[in-house]
Amino acid sequence: LASGGHDGTVLLWDVVTGDQKAKLTAHEWAISALEFSPDGKTLASANGLQSDMIDVKLEIKLWNLNTRESTAILRGHSKDITSLSFSPDGKTIASSGKDRKVLLWNLSTGKSNQLKTEHKEEIVFVGYSPDGKTIATGSWDNTVKIWDAKTGSLKNTIIEQGLVGVYSVVFPPKGSTIAVGGNMMIRLWDIQTKKHIRTFKGHSRSVSSMAFSPDGNTLATVGDQLDNTIMLWDLQVAKHRTTIKGHHSMVTCLTYSPDGKTIASGSRSGEGYLWNAKTGEYEATLKGHDIEIQSITYTPDGHVIITVGMDETIRVWEGRKRLLQTHTRKAQSTLHLGTNSLDSRVLSPDNKFMATIDWINGKVVLWDQQTGKKRGDLGEQSYKVKKVVFSPDGSVLATVGHDLTLRLWDLKSIKSDAVPRLLESSLQKSIDLAFSQDGKVIANVTDKDTFQLWDIAADKEVSLITMVKSGANRVLFSPNGTIIVFGFQDGTILLWSRHTNQHLAGFKGHTGGITSLAFSPDSRSIASGGYDGTILLWELQ
Repeated sequence: LASGGHDGTVLLWDVVTGDQKAKLTAHEWAISALEFSPDGKTLASANGLQSDMIDVKLEIKLWNLNTRESTAILRGHSKDITSLSFSPDGKTIASSGKDRKVLLWNLSTGKSNQLKTEHKEEIVFVGYSPDGKTIATGSWDNTVKIWDAKTGSLKNTIIEQGLVGVYSVVFPPKGSTIAVGGNMMIRLWDIQTKKHIRTFKGHSRSVSSMAFSPDGNTLATVGDQLDNTIMLWDLQVAKHRTTIKGHHSMVTCLTYSPDGKTIASGSRSGEGYLWNAKTGEYEATLKGHDIEIQSITYTPDGHVIITVGMDETIRVWEGRKRLLQTHTRKAQSTLHLGTNSLDSRVLSPDNKFMATIDWINGKVVLWDQQTGKKRGDLGEQSYKVKKVVFSPDGSVLATVGHDLTLRLWDLKSIKSDAVPRLLESSLQKSIDLAFSQDGKVIANVTDKDTFQLWDIAADKEVSLITMVKSGANRVLFSPNGTIIVFGFQDGTILLWSRHTNQHLAGFKGHTGGITSLAFSPDSRSIASGGYDGTILLWELQ
């Protein structure tokens, strides 16, 4: 990854480790454009920023990324350079500037030809189409012009009457369309027919940058610094998919503090977060895990938070709010498990045990959370465990295997050769399991539009209920035991009465599927986490 700053330097970053690999002292003024060559061996950098007010040498530099040395300097613009684009064969680089010039540079000779664009305002974009046959230029004069890359002749002009200025333009990986970003909207055009295809609205300011996904099905758009959002648009169904606002990755787990005042959440990127449950305001970051947090829980007194990560560690954190200058908290202690990093891990509510699923042999491994020692292997390879869930008091572990049988393990006297109690009949395919708060009932969400309720004491199914829709992937009982909440893959949340078996209410707010659910201790609120990286709070009373 290359980044250019106002200080005129270019930094090269390792995107896996996040470490800085090199610093290129590139220009004497701000970097205004960066572009990698198609083979990834060369980086082009250009400078600008108020060059009409300050005497600045405007130039494009080419960098050998192996030696970190500049191999060529290209000069020809008299005002800020706004955009760079390599041809797909890597033999030519196009540059645009506020001087209304577009220059095509032959990289073997270092000489340039000027494209006769005749734009009436500064040019903010120049780019080659993926096949290299077409060049597009975008200008603040509200036009996008399409050129024959070989002859330099004008093929089409798109007049953007609905936009207040053209701020960004981008080609998709394939096809004959082009996306144009303006003030608060994006338009898609057919460059052959000049026909407007569709318009997307959502940003509060100008659209400063855009990028297509490699498959061309999604368009990412960036609002300027006063908008400060990234929006994803699904081009197949022509709808807004999600808005990214200040977060880093999807929510993987969440829980309320015992007093109901704080929500703790874990993320795929490894950070944990504390939020004010009443206002939703950010309180603190738990920084320590390298990758995904799979589980986050409070101790019953609320003084300690325990997180389980895919980095093979359990970390212990201060759970009470403290008046600190920094909002970042470090773990008080770390327990290294040394288990397979691909295992699924679940912590018992009393924090005494942790269950991990060994995906290789299909068994559940039970660990003593305090000592980190193994307590036993539960299961047989013949029915490979898929899901595990602890009862609220931590005394029972329920597992479901590929044979779709529910097994209950008594953890009070657990041994390596323990034999589970089996429910008499097999389940339907299990997507998610949950115990009621009294530990007497288990809810099983199936892969269809049904869920089952099982009476543990009687070892039998007591209800098979058809929901109003399919696609549920999360289930949870309320603390008072009266409500069952379901999360769906489309972001919907449904509430069900446990006692009357009736649908109570439905909510929709997430733009992606539900990843986690939590009730407040008083059963009056629900927190939901989603693939869209947001946590939504729902008031039930």
